[in-house]
Amino acid sequence: MTRLTARFVIATAILAYTGTSVVAGPLFTIGKNLNPQPALANVHSPLVDPGILRQIACPDLKVSASQHPNPDGSIAVEVRVANISTADYVSDPAQQMLVIEGHNGGHSGMMRFAELASGRFIQWNDTFEPFEFPATYNAYVAFDPDILLDGNPQNDDCRASNNQASLTTAR
Repeated sequence: MTRLTARFVIATAILAYTGTSVVAGPLFTIGKNLNPQPALANVHSPLVDPGILRQIACPDLKVSASQHPNPDGSIAVEVRVANISTADYVSDPAQQMLVIEGHNGGHSGMMRFAELASGRFIQWNDTFEPFEFPATYNAYVAFDPDILLDGNPQNDDCRASNNQASLTTAR
């Protein structure tokens, strides 16, 4: 009987006798002796301490726009950039700004900012005098093109999908 056939016969006999496979690794290993190990009962994966695996927090800037009517008939427009993450946003003032583009009578502007602690916001206000057409405001955070390469993880925004907002005034 060849070594390969002998290994198969031994492995089959162990499987038939114990009802479980006790061979660790491939069944047919050429050039090594078959050395079956006893079956391990109640093998459990080690428990992982939840304190070891934790999500890394990074800043998340969110732009929002809202409006409300003033008693004089004008419309107050508010544009906010809020840090909705648990991590503080810390950067150089020249690396990002809030940009507001107003159309049809809406004013345009920009605000530079550097630090935005977790849960804090900055706000840009405008007053629109309603004319024939409503005004449209587009607001977004503009970042320095190489902000992700500057070596500062405190100014790497986690989610770019919420860095802009639009608003059309209504009477």
